[in-house]
Amino acid sequence: MHTALISPNRQLRDTAYEPVRILPYYVDINLPADKEAYLKDTLVPSALKWLQTIVKVQRRTASEKLVVKVTNNEWFGIPVPTKHYTPGVDDIDSIIYMTMTGYGKSYAATVGTCAIDSGHRFIPIVGMTKINSNFIPKFTNDAMLHLV
Repeated sequence: MHTALISPNRQLRDTAYEPVRILPYYVDINLPADKEAYLKDTLVPSALKWLQTIVKVQRRTASEKLVVKVTNNEWFGIPVPTKHYTPGVDDIDSIIYMTMTGYGKSYAATVGTCAIDSGHRFIPIVGMTKINSNFIPKFTNDAMLHLV
């Protein structure tokens, strides 16, 4: 069991650290079927599997849902399904919204951590990846790790 001091007045609960559970949520992936399958069935799962071997978190309890705070049903311009903010998502620690964009030839993608659990965990709970469709399937698994 681990206990980590966050501030002089607050401590994390005494809970074991476990592999992070990340939900990739795909929005407007406009790719030919073979490239979309490569993205969803090979690249992203491989990257997430690797991340789960190195990133450990104090998981949410069964009664806690991950709730995405949205404005006008969007999050940084990405449509968010109602179930992600009302009532929230069970059994995950983080959501990565993945979408496509046309950046031109010099950008593979843009990524970011956009929300941090400000409660007792201080872990990224919502992220965004905008992938340049010109780079699929040129990505290697190493390149995809940088995206997630």
